[in-house]
Amino acid sequence: MLITGKRLGAKLQNDNLHVEASGTAIEQVMCQKLLGVTVDNELNFDKHVDCLVSKLGQRLGLLNKIKHFLPLKQRIDCYNAS
Repeated sequence: MLITGKRLGAKLQNDNLHVEASGTAIEQVMCQKLLGVTVDNELNFDKHVDCLVSKLGQRLGLLNKIKHFLPLKQRIDCYNAS
C-alpha cells in the first residue's frame, strides 16, 4: 500500500501504519509502479527518472558496442528491441 501526499508527512505522527484486510497485514511501501510509472510516497518521479536513465544508458552502451558492425537500420531495430 502506498500512502501519498506532499503535506501528508506533517499530518502523520508515525510513518508506519498497520493496516489489515481480512486478518492479513498489508505492507506499506515507499514507491510503487503503476501503469509503467514509478511514484514514491511524496508524489515525486525521481525513482522513475532514475530507472529511465539506467535503461537508456544500457541501450546506448549496446549501440556503442555494435556501431562498427551493423548498418544504421539494424542498429535502430536493435535499439527499439531492447
